[in-house]
Amino acid sequence: MENSTRSDASNIYRMIMVHDMASKTPAYEQYLRDEAKKDLYVNTEAKMAALKDLAAKQFAPKTSINHPRLWILRMRDDAALQNLGTPSIPRSDHKGKTVPR
Repeated sequence: MENSTRSDASNIYRMIMVHDMASKTPAYEQYLRDEAKKDLYVNTEAKMAALKDLAAKQFAPKTSINHPRLWILRMRDDAALQNLGTPSIPRSDHKGKTVPR
């Protein structure tokens, strides 16, 4: 975040604070539970975990942070998910000729 400004940092801290306060209300807790049941690529909890990770590293330049999708995979506590990268493409066993177009 080399180009980040002080206002960017204050906006992120404000978002974290508002999320923490809102998560104590029953309606927002219900919203988060309903959202957790859906198969979303990125959910609110993962976004907030990524923002908290960024804030914990104090917005240091050239610091790597985790994508919110990785936080979702980690929050599921699946021990089989060791390789969080892109799955490899299986090799084709097809030995025949391809038909020209």
